Amino acid sequence: MDVGIHFEEYFFQSTKWVQRKPIWFIRADDPKSAFKDIDILINSKVFAYKMIGNSRDTYLIHEAYRINATSPLLVNTIGMWSPVSGLIMTMVAFWKRRSNLHGIVFLGATVEVLTT
Repeated sequence: MDVGIHFEEYFFQSTKWVQRKPIWFIRADDPKSAFKDIDILINSKVFAYKMIGNSRDTYLIHEAYRINATSPLLVNTIGMWSPVSGLIMTMVAFWKRRSNLHGIVFLGATVEVLTT
């Protein structure tokens, strides 16, 4: 049996929030290289998993995103999976993990609406 396929099935069945928005999932030994030419928005759910050492049944799970189109790709390790321990994910919330905007400046404006 391909443990990677088993991992993906387990991940989708046990992670409720993935059904709210489409996600990408890729097996990659180097997540930064796998996503380097892709514009991944900060609110995207893009994951890569890679085998740990020669165990062939334990995988690290990474998320990838960019703050904006010109920002470097950011990759965080957010969990691991094995047939024995199952899925172990970070308890840090999605937006808390992505809260550092690395100095991005937001411009905003308001418009006064007069009601008569």
